[in-house]
Amino acid sequence: FAALLFRQEGDYQGAERVLRGAYEKEPTNQAVLSYFVSVLRSEKKFKEAKELLEKLLKVEPTNDRLLFEYATLLHDSGSKK
Repeated sequence: FAALLFRQEGDYQGAERVLRGAYEKEPTNQAVLSYFVSVLRSEKKFKEAKELLEKLLKVEPTNDRLLFEYATLLHDSGSKK
C-alpha cells in the first residue's frame, strides 16, 4: 500500500495524493477513508477530515471506530463540535 510507505517516510503529501485517488474510486471504503482521515489529521487539515467523517457517520451513525475517529479529530483540532 503506497500511502503507508509515503507516511512512514514522513511524506504526508504523497500519502494524501494516493489516498485521495483511492477515496475517489471507493468513497465508501472504510479502510481507505480511515487512513485518509488520519493523514489529513497529521497535516492539520482538520476541516476536510471532519467533513469526510461526517459523511460516513451519516451512513453508519453507530460505528464505534468512526465515532472514535471523530472524537479524536475534534480533540486534535480543539473543536467543541
